[in-house]
Amino acid sequence: MKKQKLRDFNDLVTEELRDPKFAAAYLNEHLAYEGPKARQLLLQALQNIAKAQGLSALSKQSGISRRTLYYAFSKAGNPTLDTFFALLKSIGVGIQFNSLGRPKVA
Repeated sequence: MKKQKLRDFNDLVTEELRDPKFAAAYLNEHLAYEGPKARQLLLQALQNIAKAQGLSALSKQSGISRRTLYYAFSKAGNPTLDTFFALLKSIGVGIQFNSLGRPKVA
């Protein structure tokens, strides 16, 4: 009897992150976090997607140098909006704003 090789969970997630619909849902889940680590979690999610897509391929597709990508995802990194939007476009994900109603004035 032939043993079936089990796939690693991380391999499955990496494969799914190549799909723009899954990537969008993944980013939306991370965007829902609030608090001091919310920005860090969103950037980590974007980094996971970028790695799944392949940083070299993403660099060519987005026109962003690999060095800039690595720096953007480093602990000291702070990607510009241009970098952020170029990455989103390259992975096939868009961004949309919705009204939350009138803000409360303090």
